[in-house]
Amino acid sequence: MILFFKTNVKGHFRRLSSGKTVWVKGHQDKRLEHHDSQRQAEDVRVKNTWITGDEIDRSPGDSLQARAIAFARANLQGKTFHNEPTGWEISIGRRGINKTTSHAGREEHARSVAALPGLLQNSVKVFTEPNTNQRERVDVPWVHHFYAPLIIRGKFYIARLVIKETRSGQRFYDHDLSEEISPTDHGASAHLPKEGAAHEQVGPNLSIDGLMSFVKPEHRPPQGGA
Repeated sequence: MILFFKTNVKGHFRRLSSGKTVWVKGHQDKRLEHHDSQRQAEDVRVKNTWITGDEIDRSPGDSLQARAIAFARANLQGKTFHNEPTGWEISIGRRGINKTTSHAGREEHARSVAALPGLLQNSVKVFTEPNTNQRERVDVPWVHHFYAPLIIRGKFYIARLVIKETRSGQRFYDHDLSEEISPTDHGASAHLPKEGAAHEQVGPNLSIDGLMSFVKPEHRPPQGGA
């Protein structure tokens, strides 16, 4: 028999994002989640995404940017990719392709278009902010910022992906890359290649905090962002 009874102790059970269930009082709720988020930022390792850099070839007479556009329209447009950390299904449409290839004049950025499936799968959502575009806000209220390490031809970058929250789900909107980084900067450790090792095992071993240490201040979460 299950007994229901009243109590003077105000609080509730809360399942933290770490999976642990705890009893908290009302005033402890935000503080506890803040500490849990801090623990995740320190402990959770972010998966690397790796590409050869040869997925998009440069045909005679075509710029690499033009080839990146053609590659994205043929291989990515209309497809949906599962983001492992959030469980979201993120779709790529023509608008997202047009936006992200509009500034693909830089060689690394153009080649990184081929990495979008892996980046959408592995990247972590670092913060969310309201959509500041007044014309879009009714149908697209939120903008999410995802980050992930990316390895192209053995060189290390941090990728930022912009995902827009629409009434019909999450849609890829844009992505960009940092300059090349050293995987051991900011105290980050790196897996060194071993004979016969899979490419995915080579790269920086970064926590979320470590990942964000490479990101320019203007692309970091606003104060109090989540």
